Amino acid sequence: MENSHHPARNNAPVVDLSPDKSRKNRSIARRLTLGLMLTVAMVSFIVVAVIYMYEVKKAKTDLETRADNILSYQIRALEIPLWNIDYDYIKMIGKTISQNEPIAHIIIKDHFGRVAYSMEKKDLERSVYRSGTIYHNGAYVGEVALSLSIRFYQKDNEKLLFSFILIIFIILITIVIFSGLFIHLILKRPLSSLNQIVQAYAQEKYDYTLPDYRPYVEFQAFSSVLEQMGTRINEQLKKLQSAEEKYRNIFENAIEGIFQSTHQGRFISINPAMAHMMGYDSPEEVLASYYNIRTDFYVKPEDRILLTGLLEKNDRVFEFETKVHRKDGNQITVAISARNVRDSEGTPLYYEGFMRDITEEKRLQKQAEHRLQQVLHADKLASLGEVVAGVAHEINNPNSFITCNVPLLEETWQILKPLLDHDARQNPEKLHSGMTLTELCLDMEEIIGAIRSGSERINKIVVNLKDFVRIDTRREPEPVNLNLVIEKTFAIIGTQVRKSVNSSRIDVADNLPMVMGYFQKFEQIVTNLVLNAINAIDDKDKGRIVVRTGYDSEHRRVVLQVEDNGCGMEPKVVDRIFEPFFTTRRNEGGTGLGLSVSYNLAKENNGIVGVLSKPGTGTCFTLFFSEESTSGLQKEELRPTLLYAGNNDRILKSLKANLKESADMALAVLGDADDIFAIIKKRPEIDIIFLSFTRLEPEQWQLIWRITNTFPLLTLIVYSRYPEAIELKPPDMPAPEYLLFEPFRFKTIENIIDNATRLKL
Repeated sequence: MENSHHPARNNAPVVDLSPDKSRKNRSIARRLTLGLMLTVAMVSFIVVAVIYMYEVKKAKTDLETRADNILSYQIRALEIPLWNIDYDYIKMIGKTISQNEPIAHIIIKDHFGRVAYSMEKKDLERSVYRSGTIYHNGAYVGEVALSLSIRFYQKDNEKLLFSFILIIFIILITIVIFSGLFIHLILKRPLSSLNQIVQAYAQEKYDYTLPDYRPYVEFQAFSSVLEQMGTRINEQLKKLQSAEEKYRNIFENAIEGIFQSTHQGRFISINPAMAHMMGYDSPEEVLASYYNIRTDFYVKPEDRILLTGLLEKNDRVFEFETKVHRKDGNQITVAISARNVRDSEGTPLYYEGFMRDITEEKRLQKQAEHRLQQVLHADKLASLGEVVAGVAHEINNPNSFITCNVPLLEETWQILKPLLDHDARQNPEKLHSGMTLTELCLDMEEIIGAIRSGSERINKIVVNLKDFVRIDTRREPEPVNLNLVIEKTFAIIGTQVRKSVNSSRIDVADNLPMVMGYFQKFEQIVTNLVLNAINAIDDKDKGRIVVRTGYDSEHRRVVLQVEDNGCGMEPKVVDRIFEPFFTTRRNEGGTGLGLSVSYNLAKENNGIVGVLSKPGTGTCFTLFFSEESTSGLQKEELRPTLLYAGNNDRILKSLKANLKESADMALAVLGDADDIFAIIKKRPEIDIIFLSFTRLEPEQWQLIWRITNTFPLLTLIVYSRYPEAIELKPPDMPAPEYLLFEPFRFKTIENIIDNATRLKL
């Protein structure tokens, strides 16, 4: 397994084992020598400093003592000359004393305060100052003051200090030479052995045999530790290699997809199973293809945001369902179980987890749910059929008595009526139950008519109930021509249709293939759907009913449609219209059995019923039947379809990527918008039209108007690159239901599709 897709190595922290350049040339010998030098130098300088300070202090003490001696000598020598006021002798004494090198300043004054002698050496500083008063036989005769400089003592101290430093320097050089040589000779061999061990470990040779030469106790412990470390590392490496091989086998051969990704949205590593799941040949190809998981990988980018939010909150997510893009542009439904990997301090590092392709599982689940509904519906109908059969029988017996006796009642009434009329003329004032005989005769006729009408209504309900539960097993299905069924049906109900609506049209296809079934049942289907359409139209003057047939050669199916422009139905009503006894016309005499009977009859004839209805616009029932030479039509073969007409590659690519593999919707592509009318006639499952134009010129607006009027129940989406195209729309023409301009996101189209009125199969 390459590092590009190995999760165990790809995310391991990288440690730089290369030596720091600042430490590369360090040496123990040099450090020991330097340490000795620093130690000797420090001790030597401390000793020299102490000696120097002592000598400085001693020199100052000697200077002070000398100053005191010179002052005492000078006082004794000047006593007589000052008494005798012998200035020449005074000067001679002063000059003599000034010859001393340390003397920096001297001044002699007589008893009058006059300066008898003065001398000052300006190049010498005054370090020690002394002065004294001179007396002769108790009489004041003068005074003397002098200063001595310590410079000459300092020069001696500096020479001494230089000698010490020179000695220390010689000692240090000697240490460098002899300690370096000594350390090199003593430590070279053991250090060389240790270096060999370390170099062997650096080259991952942990089975290196340590040399037997270990002359120093200090190195024996270190050598033993290195030997134990090598043994342990070797054992751990073997375990790690075994675990890594085991993990590699799991990672490479896992059936489910395994992945790691950064928080920023890049795949770190994936296993081959996930690569194959996405339609790629290798994990490396996947890593090079997806730069932003949120937009490139997920069909709905917000799903990535939702998933990462759950991971940040809970650290783990199980069976998160979403749709992702494959390499071929198709979509698959996947279930993701992942965790948020953190370091020891809790800092998030990356996401890792498993991904399962559940596309087929979801399809089978929907198929199972559909079959379960069919079973439940069939069970409900079977139970209801038993009840209905019993009720119909119980109702039919007394109603048959009523039906049979109504003609007898009418004949009797015809005999009695002339007698009552004669009696009424003879006795016009005669009353019976507050009514005259003439009024009684009129009411009697209405009563007999109501009895007949009620009996017929009861009989009709009973017939419908029997049709609802009847399973015709007396004969085998036979080829039926739906065009002939419509012709025969309108021969019976055509007059009622023409009286009920302003416009009715029959549009049948030529050379329509036969379907297998029962002719009378097809007649009943058409009759029920047409009568349902009549009842849905409130304004008879504007009412329109269209009955058409067609053939889809691609899927080999025969189509029967009944369309009206009546009141239409809300989605919640559409969901229940085939339930027995469900009706929105209970107060108008509706039984709720017509559409339910038609639905069951269609199923008995291997048909599928589709309903497309818009409140206030109308309803279209579309029935799909297998032609005579094919087996029964499966519902999974039919899906509501979006028809795209235009030349915008970006929109078409997005539609193909998002709708191609949808279990709830299909996509049909048409290059020329002028062919829309023909293609919709061939593809009745189309319920959304998407028109894409660069510009909306008057010609395109005219086409939009024709489509809107011809297919009022279909959802129409119109796209134009330029918003100013709306200005070219004729003022008397209504705008299409959805009009899109640049820029827009594909999410807008998804929202329109989700909210549009769809064909319910």
